[in-house]
Amino acid sequence: MPPLTLVIGNKNYSSWFPRPWLLLRPARILFQEVRIPLCLPESAVALAAWSPSAKVPALHEGDVRVRDSLAVCESLNERFPDKQLWSRDAAARAVSAEVHPGFAAAWVADAATETERIERFEHDE
Repeated sequence: MPPLTLVIGNKNYSSWFPRPWLLLRPARILFQEVRIPLCLPESAVALAAWSPSAKVPALHEGDVRVRDSLAVCESLNERFPDKQLWSRDAAARAVSAEVHPGFAAAWVADAATETERIERFEHDE
C-alpha cells in the first residue's frame, strides 16, 4: 500500500488545510506531511508541483490525487473504514457536506480554538 502524503499550507491561516490533518492525527494514521508556506514568491511553483489546481489540501497515495478538504476527508473515510472517521449517520454526513462550502462565520469564531487544538495534536507524540 503506497504511503499517504498530505500537502497543506500553514494550519493557522485557514480552517481548510487542517481538516484532513485533524482526521489523520487523532486516528493515528501514518502519513507524510508536506507544508507549503503560502503568500511567498515561490509558493505557486511549489503548489503546482503537488496540485495541478495549485490548491491545498491535497492527498497523494501512489497515483491517486485528491484535492479539496471534503473530498480528502471522504476519501480517507473510505480508505480506513475501521477508523470510523466519518459519521455512519447519513443525515450527519449531509449536514457536514452542506456546511463545507460556506460557513465562514464559524471559521472566524473558531480560529483560536482550532489553532490551540492543532498545537496540542502537533505536540502529542
